[in-house]
Amino acid sequence: MVLLQRRVVREQIASRDRSSGHEPILSAAPSVRRAWVRDAFHTIAGRYDMLNHVLSGGIHLLWKHAAVRAAALRPGDAALDVCCGTGAAIEMLRPLCRRKVTGIDFSAGMLAIARERVAAMPGEAATLG
Repeated sequence: MVLLQRRVVREQIASRDRSSGHEPILSAAPSVRRAWVRDAFHTIAGRYDMLNHVLSGGIHLLWKHAAVRAAALRPGDAALDVCCGTGAAIEMLRPLCRRKVTGIDFSAGMLAIARERVAAMPGEAATLG
């Protein structure tokens, strides 16, 4: 079923791309697809948290809490948040490990939002890059 859904989504995207006169992104070279994804996240960075909440019906909060619990951090531990996005999980990680939290992301726009979020945290909250 999942493979069928993926094929349908790919066909819809390809059809939309053909009708707009753009090269279908799914058939583009990997470097073009990577740039497209990076640019897409950069473009929506300021709206990402709201979009994530609306499109997931709020369930993204449960996923984040589950991921943080699964990390089983103890006071003094360090944490690395890969693809940290806007830094929402860093807010959850920081009080648990009470040490260094590092967030990395490929989108400059997402990191800019994360930096604003981290700047509002007390103490040495996180390193972003």
